[in-house]
Amino acid sequence: MDTPPSPIKRPKLALFLWERGLRFRDVEAPLGRSYEHIRQVCLPFDDPGRKTPDEALLGRIEAFTQGEVTREDFDPPNADVDAEGATA
Repeated sequence: MDTPPSPIKRPKLALFLWERGLRFRDVEAPLGRSYEHIRQVCLPFDDPGRKTPDEALLGRIEAFTQGEVTREDFDPPNADVDAEGATA
């Protein structure tokens, strides 16, 4: 029996929107960014087209999600773990 693939890791904002049935176009106005920019922010961590939100957008995301999504949620998983597995 084959092992199922690992889930694709995305920023928490992507999950927040999906759980609420919101599309990127639904949050263009409250986040003050285009559909395409929000889509790029929600891409998987290892996608070369992924964008990291700037401070202004991070503030709007935190306000829109009422603190459920914070700036730490945009750090790639295990970003503070080195090659030997020790945390920084």
